[in-house]
Amino acid sequence: MPKFYQTIHRTLPEQALKKVNMQKTKDLLLVKTNEFIEFPEHMNEDFQINVVPPSPPPLTLNRKDYCYTKKSIAITPPGVLVACKYRLPSEEYYLITVSKDRFKEVFSDISPSAYIQKPLNFPYSRQLFRLVQGLYEELDKKYAGYELMIQSKLTEFLIQLFRESRVNESGASVGRNPSYIDRALEYIHAYYNADICLDDICRELELSRYHFIRIFKAHTGKTPHAYLLDVRLDNALQLLKKGDHSLEEVAYLCGFVNQIHFSQCFKKKYGITPTRFKSMP
Repeated sequence: MPKFYQTIHRTLPEQALKKVNMQKTKDLLLVKTNEFIEFPEHMNEDFQINVVPPSPPPLTLNRKDYCYTKKSIAITPPGVLVACKYRLPSEEYYLITVSKDRFKEVFSDISPSAYIQKPLNFPYSRQLFRLVQGLYEELDKKYAGYELMIQSKLTEFLIQLFRESRVNESGASVGRNPSYIDRALEYIHAYYNADICLDDICRELELSRYHFIRIFKAHTGKTPHAYLLDVRLDNALQLLKKGDHSLEEVAYLCGFVNQIHFSQCFKKKYGITPTRFKSMP
């Protein structure tokens, strides 16, 4: 029995196990449920991929709460403490665990330097979601030759995951020997919607504040605080364009202290209030 299958049975309450549909192969565990399941803190040994539906609750990673936007993928690599403190009803929701060996095999075949070292969150496409549904259907129906089909579909899913995560473009995930700047950008893009500050980044990099600010500004042309604010505002702008959230929700999802602080920062950068921007045709 795969380790990740044992982990699920060890961490989920018995009553929760009765509410989920769980399918597995030697490289893959796919859980389908209609509610978010509360589970205690544990450390994954493999890659956990949450296909986040509308209105997800915060997920606790390394004892910090992080809020994910709806219709996004949240990837948690091995070695991260994970917990969910809430049990909430949900639309169709998938939790995928892929063995770290299979994950590394596919990613390294695409790009030898590609690897996801820290939690990562990004919007998913319809194509990616259809691949998840296809994986689940093959596992559930067990058509003739489904074992071979699962391996093919899992490879296709991981390739599409690589493309949409843009690990080689955004700095959100880096290769085997990341620089201080790569690691800082990775941390900011992964945790921009949490209550992070300069000291958190410096602790992550094991650098002094003075040295970090100096090298970061030399590389990016911005202070770490200004860069973090830009990332938050860029993501807020995308949420406002979609029109699915209130201003209060956008402020919360993008890591602002409150709606007033969000509105002030938004107007300063874009020259228009978020209220007016949201009302524009």
